[in-house]
Amino acid sequence: MGVAKKYFLCYNNTRTHPSRVHIQFISFPNTHMETILSAERRMRVLTVGVSAMVSLYLLAAFVAEPLRGFAAAANENDNKVSVTVTSSISITCDDENGDSNGDNDNLTLGSITTGGDTGLYATSRDYKCNVQTNDSGGYYISWVVDTGSGGASTGYMISQFEDTIAPFRANATDNNDALTAAVSWPSTGEVDANEAAWGARLSSTSASFTEDHSSVQITSTEWGGAGSDGDSANEEWARVASGTAVIFASSTDEPTDSGDDHYIGFRAEIGSSRQQATGVYEVLVDFTATTDS
Repeated sequence: MGVAKKYFLCYNNTRTHPSRVHIQFISFPNTHMETILSAERRMRVLTVGVSAMVSLYLLAAFVAEPLRGFAAAANENDNKVSVTVTSSISITCDDENGDSNGDNDNLTLGSITTGGDTGLYATSRDYKCNVQTNDSGGYYISWVVDTGSGGASTGYMISQFEDTIAPFRANATDNNDALTAAVSWPSTGEVDANEAAWGARLSSTSASFTEDHSSVQITSTEWGGAGSDGDSANEEWARVASGTAVIFASSTDEPTDSGDDHYIGFRAEIGSSRQQATGVYEVLVDFTATTDS
């Protein structure tokens, strides 16, 4: 009795090895059947089956995978967001309350008479001007006597009786030398005996004192340099401008958030032979801060 064996290709997707393909040889007893396929045909069937499996894998690799990649594709587009910050500037000036009058916009220099002098720079006779700006190019400060505050004698201090005290060196032969450059006023007696004068100076304790902007007209050196406050040998003063403002302080960059403090002192003197009429003499001074850009 003979035994016929038939060979099948089977895919056995077992739980223990779900990714393996098993080729099993299954025997069937057949006493009445002759061999269905010859050995050559059986080999051909096996070859065709393996070829079909390889073809399916290649189809998945070269067709299905690219299609999946196309489905996940993205298109990037850069979009800029910007904001422009423009410059701003402010200046606030208050006297340092040394005069105790309670008015921050009214600085009192005290009382003097013939031959009298309010004296060298002191915090009791100054304004503190705070400049705040975000301009990276810096700023500068100018001063000018307010138009009309001197009437027909703008630039002069004027009393309620219309008497006047002249700007510093206004009556000198070279009366403009103190307008755009600070000059010596080191001690009482500098003003001519028959004159009376008033002037101002930038304190050497001011912020950015030595940062002379290219537009500044009175430099830190002309003010007497660092440490010149109260130094009778080096302290220098200037005539406050009238008509056209003069730049007397500056900075080459922006200050901190709290701003820069600049201190401007004032002074008046009556010559030893000058009979200055009694009264309260006043003048209005405008301080203006301007950005570089």
